Amino acid sequence: MARWRWLLAAALAASASSGAATVQAQEVNENNLEPVSIDEIPGPARDEIMRQVGVGYLMRVEKGTWRGEPAYGGRIRSGSRVVTIWVDAEGNIIQRQLITMADE
Repeated sequence: MARWRWLLAAALAASASSGAATVQAQEVNENNLEPVSIDEIPGPARDEIMRQVGVGYLMRVEKGTWRGEPAYGGRIRSGSRVVTIWVDAEGNIIQRQLITMADE
């Protein structure tokens, strides 16, 4: 079991270091979040969120704003990790945040 946790951690670390910009959490305006379907968001944003899902599953998709522009968030569960990722309309990652990690 420890080997799988190590492999998952390595895979997530590799995806986190893919050159995407990480932004502080307060920059995504969380006061106006709107639940949306994955099919309702622009193609590049949808493609990047689904790429980040990998072997996990998409729990929720939301639309918000970042620096006055539309932003799209996906809450992803992969094993014992729950991560929220925010992308802009072009699919650029603007924020990634680990929500929880529980021991199994």
